[in-house]
Amino acid sequence: MTPPQCRAARGLLNWNQDDLARAARLSVVTVRNFENDKSVPQRATLDVIQRALEGAGVEFTNGGKPGVRMRGASPAASAASKPAGSEKAAGVGTKVR
Repeated sequence: MTPPQCRAARGLLNWNQDDLARAARLSVVTVRNFENDKSVPQRATLDVIQRALEGAGVEFTNGGKPGVRMRGASPAASAASKPAGSEKAAGVGTKVR
């Protein structure tokens, strides 16, 4: 998984960095530093992030054009619910950070 794939996956889910950190049970600093290319997490940390995103319905495509998509859903149905414990929901037009 690459930082752009991680950001795109969060966008499909309408999650912010706090939501992903909560779902993966990591610090938001870990997510932020990875997505901003400030650090390369250990393989185990990347696996935890990827499993959290996959558990929410994201599928990683790693063929000739690496990317992400929602597993078994049309693009219009790609917005998923926030992870448990999330107090706020991002609306339309919310910038993914």
